[in-house]
Amino acid sequence: MEDIFSLLDNIEKSDSLNVNDRVLIVDGLNLYLRVFAVNGALNDNGVPVGGLTGFLRSLAYAIREVNPTRVIIVYDGAGGSQRRRKIHSDYKSNRKPGKRITRWDAFKDAREEKESMKIQFSRLLEYLDFLPINVISIDRIEADDTIAYIAHTLLDKEVTIMSADQDFLQ
Repeated sequence: MEDIFSLLDNIEKSDSLNVNDRVLIVDGLNLYLRVFAVNGALNDNGVPVGGLTGFLRSLAYAIREVNPTRVIIVYDGAGGSQRRRKIHSDYKSNRKPGKRITRWDAFKDAREEKESMKIQFSRLLEYLDFLPINVISIDRIEADDTIAYIAHTLLDKEVTIMSADQDFLQ
């Protein structure tokens, strides 16, 4: 047994990277909503799991492509849009609540779709707890503001931001 541990002592750490050298930051809700809308996958019991599996597959793909030393998934905090609505009263005013986001027939109505979205999202958050990633959500702050702060203030090396948010660069 001692021989096995002595082998580990001989490993050189000359090219080791710091945890913040190559960071992948993911706009979590943005990714989840996009995959939920297009992935109508069902499990063996006929339960929709497309948002859950689509998120994890997309995250795995991004990790393979970027090969990060750290992954941070950021979500909007509770009441995140309130601060921006105080500045711009028309912020997100063009969005229509209650509208279905999927185009497939796994759900009878918008209520059933929303319920499935919540269940899958809750499961996703539980699964993310078991992965070696950081999940961040700060009350009264939107994910894109948190991502910008982390990328510009806390990190000084390579940062890749994964988001398809149309107003992200604001």
